[in-house]
Amino acid sequence: MANAKNLRMNSERTPKERKELARKAGIKSGEARKKKATFRKLLENMLYIEDAEGLTPAEKICMEVVNSAINGNLKAFVLIRDSIGEAPTTKNELTCKDNGSKTVYVTPEQQMATIKHIKAVLDGAE
Repeated sequence: MANAKNLRMNSERTPKERKELARKAGIKSGEARKKKATFRKLLENMLYIEDAEGLTPAEKICMEVVNSAINGNLKAFVLIRDSIGEAPTTKNELTCKDNGSKTVYVTPEQQMATIKHIKAVLDGAE
């Protein structure tokens, strides 16, 4: 088990050791990607298997989400709105040194990703 006493910096390792560790990490990464892809394919296939009524799980899920939104579930409404590509955008005014101001439209997800990136840069993580 790794702890502070037996950890070694890559700068302390030989090129041969670094290469071997990178190879092992690449193999493990490939295995994890393959498992994830297999799981995703299984779920995608299961969503489109028709039952005795001729409905697929995907159709049943959509009906439940719509019914839930109709009954006042705001999260269901937001899921539907965002899934059909009608997520609201935010208008941001940017001032450029050379060209004056520019208007940029971003989704809330893009805005949050930008804020996280800025915080990471300010904290020295990037």
